[in-house]
Amino acid sequence: MTEPADTLQPPMSMALTRLFKRLLDEMADGESSEWDAAESTLDPAIYHDPDILDQEIERIFRCLPLCLGHADQLRDPGSMLARDLLGLPLLLVRDRDGEIKVFLNVCRHRGALACGRRRSLPTNERVLSVSRVDV
Repeated sequence: MTEPADTLQPPMSMALTRLFKRLLDEMADGESSEWDAAESTLDPAIYHDPDILDQEIERIFRCLPLCLGHADQLRDPGSMLARDLLGLPLLLVRDRDGEIKVFLNVCRHRGALACGRRRSLPTNERVLSVSRVDV
């Protein structure tokens, strides 16, 4: 399996690799030393570089399950919630069986957003029938 530091591009990967290796070595030896702040400080660009953010989104966040909200936000059958997560427009709906389903919030025909920030759809039958469709 690829280590997280190996999937990122230099200089971030080199700095993280050094820090991780040192930490793992100390953990394996059962010791801990006081680290020099200069040795353990990452380049500030790591925190605000848009290229690094794009890499993290693709290689970390899109590979992990992420929380889209709390079930209480979709209390009743037919309730819906539109979210944008990592550039993906998502639509969360609770069907008539009480299950929460997640769809891409785009119209198949044009690719435009299907729903905005409303709390329920104008035709609840469309949402409630979701459980009958093999998605």
